[in-house]
Amino acid sequence: MSDDKLNQLERLNRLREAGALSDSEFEDQKQAILVGKSRTGSRRLSVLIGLGIVAAIGAIMLVFFWTQGGSNSGDPRAVASPDAPSQGELAVQVAPSQSPTPEATTSVSAGDRLTFATSDQVIGTNPAYLEQRLGIPRERSAGYLVFELGGCTISYSATGSRVTGFTVDVGPSCSPTIRGNRIGPRTTFGEILNRDNWGQFIADCLYGCGNAADPVIALSYRGSRATNFISIRYSTSYDQASDALSLWEQGVRREAGLSEYESPLDYEPFNCASNPPEDARRLMPRMRVRSISVTGDEVGPC
Repeated sequence: MSDDKLNQLERLNRLREAGALSDSEFEDQKQAILVGKSRTGSRRLSVLIGLGIVAAIGAIMLVFFWTQGGSNSGDPRAVASPDAPSQGELAVQVAPSQSPTPEATTSVSAGDRLTFATSDQVIGTNPAYLEQRLGIPRERSAGYLVFELGGCTISYSATGSRVTGFTVDVGPSCSPTIRGNRIGPRTTFGEILNRDNWGQFIADCLYGCGNAADPVIALSYRGSRATNFISIRYSTSYDQASDALSLWEQGVRREAGLSEYESPLDYEPFNCASNPPEDARRLMPRMRVRSISVTGDEVGPC
């Protein structure tokens, strides 16, 4: 047998072992080599041998890939530039300073800014820091700042370098969160009392109020050590409070021995009233909140 036929038989056997040829195909090609069949059979053998070589080369390349680069296959940074930060680093990257710059406020959502703006944290802060956190105010004057945030108008009062309090109006586009409780335009005094029943009803004026502003009724939570002496006042509107205010005034007149239209010598019982009669109190739980004031100053019930 010639060397050429031996070489062909060896390659043929390797193809069978590699699964490229079935046993019957192997026998057919073997006989073709031994008896020197037509070129068609030889050509098919050559094609099969070529395919086997290609498959062998592909297997070698695959093994090389896994042995050289497989250890980094689970690390997304393996294909990145060595100087580029990872995705995790980008996600937690923060400015080194503790106070964000005015430009940084653009990356904070309006909801997050509103949460901070209506929290106890603002009481006692510097007005300049407030602007860093909240952005450019709509109005600014000595001791007074007004911001528009998340549909809410928030007015801050300040003394020197210290914010002393703020007021926010509640409405269809403004539902602030106060001490973890969302206050919307349908929130009533009764709902607030169900959460914290130690609140006190107050009326800033019952009679002889002048024309400065309409009198209202408020549910007041006086500051204590537990709240860092920060007080909260939930106020309703005059149209909701008018009937209760009339009943309250009549109750004060009865206690003072005054007739319905008699002018009092002392107006003090009609100002900053805090003990409504029962008929007036029954109307108050269904009144809805229209504004909220938060203050850190030691003030009276009004």
